Amino acid sequence: MTPLQDINFKYLIAKEINGRMRIRLIALSHIQAGANRAKTAKHLKVSRRIVNDWVDKFYAEERADLVEKGRSGRS
Repeated sequence: MTPLQDINFKYLIAKEINGRMRIRLIALSHIQAGANRAKTAKHLKVSRRIVNDWVDKFYAEERADLVEKGRSGRS
């Protein structure tokens, strides 16, 4: 398990081109800076449950599970 403190989120956010992934990284960056999950969710205008899921998935898979899965339907 990699602690959030060891990761340079500013670099990852700047490098990321997918907007949804960027939001996930911004959420993790806020939590790394000391914000709680509820305030992070309110700031990013997403539910607290979603932020909790992102953090849990990050700890479980170390960013691999944060990557968006393919969607069905028209591209």
